[in-house]
This record gives sequence, structure tokens and C-alpha cells, in this order.
Amino acid sequence: MKEFIYKTTVPPQAIDMHGHMNNTYYFILMQEAAFAHSNTVGDTIEAQKERNGVWLITTNEASYIAPVKLGDKIEIYTWTQALKRASSVRFFEFKKDGEIFATAKTCFVYFDPQKSRPKAIPQEILKLYE
Repeated sequence: MKEFIYKTTVPPQAIDMHGHMNNTYYFILMQEAAFAHSNTVGDTIEAQKERNGVWLITTNEASYIAPVKLGDKIEIYTWTQALKRASSVRFFEFKKDGEIFATAKTCFVYFDPQKSRPKAIPQEILKLYE
């Protein structure tokens, strides 16, 4: 498990009518953190297309513990874990000042876009995230 930390500041477009980060914005940040992590280890969108294996989301879940507000500096800790032959889960811990204010996870299937079906995650891809 190779943990990755994505740092950002809560922007105006993330704020809801209650003055804190909207629950839907967490999913945007999850995607940004996941892409940043994948790009860092070399599992870019371009590389996925070249090897004919892409990640597709099957489920997203989030639990909100405490609110964050406009301008708050936050860190998103993320890591992956292979589940089965063709599936993986990515975990997230959202932190502000070292304290967790939300947790989340995304389940993925490794997918062959030419055959339109799941396929086994290659060992070399699993090693990128170890």
C-alpha cells in the first residue's frame, strides 16, 4: 500500500448554502486525488489506453464527520487495495490540521474497453500501487 497525499484549499465553488463544503464536492476531490496518485505512479490515462485496461468506478461512499469551510487547507490521504482479480478499492481520509473530517472509498473494476468487460489487473499495475 503506497499512501499518497493530495493537498488543496477549499474553493468558493465547493461551498453550499450552509457555508461549508458541499457533500458532492467531496467526490470531485476524490477524483482529483485519485488521478494525481495514479499519475504519480505512472498509471496515467494515456498508459491505460495504451495497455487497453482502464479503471471504472462501481461505487462511491463517503462519511462526513465535521464541516470544512471556504479557504480551509485540507489534505486527502489516499491508498488502494486490490480486492479480487479485476477489482480494487481506493480509500480516502480527508484531514484538516491533522484531524480527520471525512472518510470515503471508491470501488473500481479493471475494464477492457475493446471487449466491454472486466479483465484481470496485471501484476505490473498492482506493483505500482504497493
